[in-house]
Amino acid sequence: MRLFVRALAVLGLLGGGWTGFAYLRERDEKERSAMWRTVNAVRGFQAMFLEGDLDGNGVHDYWTADVAGLLAPFSAPVWDVDPRELAAADVAPLVPRSPRPYYGYYAVVVRWDPATDPEGAGDFAVCLYPASYAPGKDTWYVTNYGRFKSDTGGAPVRRWLSREELRMWSRCC
Repeated sequence: MRLFVRALAVLGLLGGGWTGFAYLRERDEKERSAMWRTVNAVRGFQAMFLEGDLDGNGVHDYWTADVAGLLAPFSAPVWDVDPRELAAADVAPLVPRSPRPYYGYYAVVVRWDPATDPEGAGDFAVCLYPASYAPGKDTWYVTNYGRFKSDTGGAPVRRWLSREELRMWSRCC
């Protein structure tokens, strides 16, 4: 009987029983939805950068230096993504500062490695990974040729993945 009373007390501390679990489920769903919008927005920001030559270098190319620099030309939210907030999640910006998670995720540009992918010159890759890992929180790898996700245990991908390696990830559209 004591164990039963303790269990009820613990559930009560979690927000009044099952409502606490519903809150956690709703929060996780909001985070997943935000990440899906973010993953698509990263590709959109890169497409606008490519088409508009937003760095003014005279070459239509992707921005591959940092996430904050990719988002610098944008001030208003686009596709329900606030570029300033997402830029704050960059863990390796050209102008150093402390990162702040965006919907529970950090972001980092992955530098192209010709040894891993000789065909990847001119491509881009951005990794979005959980600030605090929990099972079911995937790491996202966004490129100009697709969106991929995998459970990396919360570890960021900091090296260029070959197309062969990406076959082991879940492709999302």
